[in-house]
Amino acid sequence: MVEVKGSLRSVGRAVLAAAVVCVVPIQALAVECRTIGTVKESASVDTNTSKGGHLTQHIAGETPPPRLSQADKTLFTSPEAYLGVWRNYESSNKIPNLNCSGPNPYHEIAVRDILPGVDRIGGFKCYGANPDGTCSNQQRTKCDKIAFGYRLEGSNWILVTSYPTGVCTNTN
Repeated sequence: MVEVKGSLRSVGRAVLAAAVVCVVPIQALAVECRTIGTVKESASVDTNTSKGGHLTQHIAGETPPPRLSQADKTLFTSPEAYLGVWRNYESSNKIPNLNCSGPNPYHEIAVRDILPGVDRIGGFKCYGANPDGTCSNQQRTKCDKIAFGYRLEGSNWILVTSYPTGVCTNTN
């Protein structure tokens, strides 16, 4: 009789474990953020907003999502500048892993670890915005870090945002 209870207990644990695996989305398990397919898809400037991100809030010349503004934000100088950073970040082996788990994983990485031979990245600091949220008053700046923020949207991890950060100094 004891063996039967033990067997039933083992079966119960196995059923419980299987139920948890079926309920928790596979993307919610701890996986390095920059390697997840839905993160890579959402890292595109053209699709980020529709996926739930606000990447365009931090790129000069781009319109941020509704109700957001570039005022008081640091900005990449262009979509191409951001894309160059993303591609290097995605493929760098100098960057410590950031696993997508928990509420909002966030990474600040030294520019030199993303762009070999570069200590600071040029960008803009926005001091005012137009009604559509685009920057109307900006000053050139150089920053020593770049931020990457992630979020679970439904059952998919996305890149929510990326922007120059850390120690930033105006260069005009």
